[in-house]
Amino acid sequence: MEGNRVAVIPKPEIIKSHRFIFVTDDLGSGTSIMKAIMPSRSISFHGGISSFFDYLSFLKEYIYQKKWSRDDVIILTKFVPGARVDHFYEMIEELYKIKSEIGFIFCEASEELSFAAIESYSEEKDKFSIKKIINLIDGYLYETKPLHDLIQDKFDSVPGLFTRHPHSNCSSFFNPYSPINIDNQLQEFNNKKEKDPEELFGIVSQQAYKNIANVSSLGYIGRAKYCHNFTMLMRACYNASHKVGRPLNFYYSNSGVRNNLIMHYENLDLGLINLYRNRSKKAKIWFDYKASSKILCMWSLGIPVLCSPLPSYVKVMQDCNIDVDKWTFDFESLRYYDQKHTFQNFHMKSIEDGKLLSEKIFETISDKNFEEEREKLFIASRYYNPVNIGWLYSGLFNFLNENRGL
Repeated sequence: MEGNRVAVIPKPEIIKSHRFIFVTDDLGSGTSIMKAIMPSRSISFHGGISSFFDYLSFLKEYIYQKKWSRDDVIILTKFVPGARVDHFYEMIEELYKIKSEIGFIFCEASEELSFAAIESYSEEKDKFSIKKIINLIDGYLYETKPLHDLIQDKFDSVPGLFTRHPHSNCSSFFNPYSPINIDNQLQEFNNKKEKDPEELFGIVSQQAYKNIANVSSLGYIGRAKYCHNFTMLMRACYNASHKVGRPLNFYYSNSGVRNNLIMHYENLDLGLINLYRNRSKKAKIWFDYKASSKILCMWSLGIPVLCSPLPSYVKVMQDCNIDVDKWTFDFESLRYYDQKHTFQNFHMKSIEDGKLLSEKIFETISDKNFEEEREKLFIASRYYNPVNIGWLYSGLFNFLNENRGL
């Protein structure tokens, strides 16, 4: 399975005139792979100089050894106030000392702690020193408009830079845990006298594509707290089994960095993501700001997803000309979650919503164009392959281009 290949290269004068340094709290997390390791390796692939650190190694190997440069662009890929992560505030203090000697500092506020701390921020009670962190940075990276609006409402002097995140279904050239090893292909390419850049992009941007003879396994991949109602999903799977006339399994896993691709590939044919988008303030903190990485990871394998219409999911579909109504569900009955209710009422409502979802599942997997439709999702996902760093981080590169010489 090939699909479209896309490679948007940052302007040479931008990518080669800076050192890009990604800093995260945990280099073993899936988030860090997508937001630090893969972007760094992609910048290096396109001819730039880039590296990545966790907080402690950044302090020891960069700051304390005075390795900084006026050309450096530092990207803090997690904004984690609250002192729950070792060395975070120590790193902030040290960056203040050398801020005038480096190029730019950016941060990303797409973690739960970021949402909660920024939303509750007040100048009178700034227990997380958020104002100090904001004063340190030259801009913040965001994916959803609600997150951008939240930060602008609190700190309107800091520019926001729109950023898309790469998915992890790519070659081991970008993702060190990927089973897609391209070493032999790269060696053959390098041995050629005439080298076609398009061929190289095709080699490094490979993605696994799942063969689905018949949909037999539905489920949810991710942390349990990001699924509001497993009863609803399992009931939907049960009802859909009767509609199609064959058993449909329900699969759940909170996969890690080493087994992420394999679990998706072997055990899932159709993804389900259920979040009750009630209108309360609390729900907006945790869900309306979430990134689109979950659906992109499954799309990148040719695995379709039926999901709640979170802002990031809807934007990705709109940007890729994907039918939003076809792949999202937002039943009227979901608003019942706003109301006070007993466990029994919630259970019965879960069963009712499960029946509604089963109808959408049946409609989706019975569609004669199912293979064609999931191929469209796969092709759309190729835009989010890490090789396409110039498009994914276009907001950052545009900012650097506009502020050259400052």
